[in-house]
Amino acid sequence: NNNSNNDDDDEGDFLGERQSKWFETAVRNSRASVNLIVNGLQVHPYRIPDADAHEAWAHFPTARQRLYDAVLQEGVQAPLLVSGDVHMA
Repeated sequence: NNNSNNDDDDEGDFLGERQSKWFETAVRNSRASVNLIVNGLQVHPYRIPDADAHEAWAHFPTARQRLYDAVLQEGVQAPLLVSGDVHMA
């Protein structure tokens, strides 16, 4: 598989502007030693061969990059992304 799909939407967003800004601020201001970020949408669906990746951040590359930028900004301690909902049956 490759990381592109005809259904990809560079401008699409899962969170919207208000929630994205809230998340960026919350993770930046977190004093936790580990920041566990959990969501039901696959962040890296193409790392699993034959994954049924209909609902995935990968279809919205700009939004996914914003997620990466938020968790990798200076001061964020040990960000850990946990995502799922892969159907293999």
